[in-house]
Amino acid sequence: MQASEAADVIEAMSDNLKSNPAQFHLQVSAVGQKNVSYGGTAQSVTATGGGPGSKTTGLKVTASTGDIDIANRAADEAIAGQVNALCDELTALAADLRSSSPNARSRLSKIGSMWAPSVVVAAVQHLVGAAGL
Repeated sequence: MQASEAADVIEAMSDNLKSNPAQFHLQVSAVGQKNVSYGGTAQSVTATGGGPGSKTTGLKVTASTGDIDIANRAADEAIAGQVNALCDELTALAADLRSSSPNARSRLSKIGSMWAPSVVVAAVQHLVGAAGL
C-alpha cells in the first residue's frame, strides 16, 4: 500500500466521524451521590429508615430531570470536543502521509494517547504499517 492510499482511507475515516459524530454509543452511569452547594439552592437530602430501636438509617436522595439534562449536555459537549480533536489529528496524519518525508509515528503516538475508539486506532495503525512507515 502506498502512503497516499493510506492517507485517503484515514481522511475518509475523519470525514465520516465529522459527519456522524454520534455513531459511537457511550453509556455513562453514576453510582453513589455527591451533594454540593456553592451558596445557592442545594440538593435536598433527608435521612430515612430505621424505625424505633433500629440502628439502620439511610439517605433519600432525589435528582430532577433538569439535573440530568444539564449533565447530559455537558457530557455531549465534552465528547464533541474529543471527536473534533480526533478528526483534526486524523486529517493532520493524512496530510503528513502525503508529504515528502512523513513522520507518521509521532502522529500515531498522539492519536493513541487521546480519546479514540480502539477500532479507529487499530485501523490507523494497520494502514500506516501497510504503507511501510
